[in-house]
Amino acid sequence: MTFDPCKICRGCPYIPICGGGCRMAAYLKKGDFQDIACEREYLEKAAPEIVKYEYLAG
Repeated sequence: MTFDPCKICRGCPYIPICGGGCRMAAYLKKGDFQDIACEREYLEKAAPEIVKYEYLAG
């Protein structure tokens, strides 16, 4: 694929985790596989809890 989330998502700290989101979700939301399916709001809420869970489980 030619999709490059680094061009669209420049500066987002979640690029390594999401990679611009799911291609199918982008298509369903925006009608374009090459668009982003941003989940930043979700990741900002979920990431601290996931880290906390993994720390306590480890």
